[in-house]
Amino acid sequence: MSEGAAQGGDNGDCDTSFVPSTGSVATDDIASWENALDCLLPNAEREIQVNNNTVIVSVDWDQIDTTLGPVAIQTEI
Repeated sequence: MSEGAAQGGDNGDCDTSFVPSTGSVATDDIASWENALDCLLPNAEREIQVNNNTVIVSVDWDQIDTTLGPVAIQTEI
């Protein structure tokens, strides 16, 4: 996954009763996270960048204050 609009659990739309069941913990966690973004944040966009041991996760959404940029979290593993 790199960047784009968050995808809900119900054909791309928010699904408040979504329960992922792919059998893969990583895939299920990503699907749950994306559904939560889609349900909780208007027009949520997400981006994940991996560069060696550094991972940057950015989340952006339609905010009331249009001068605010995306929220970005960076960590090293």
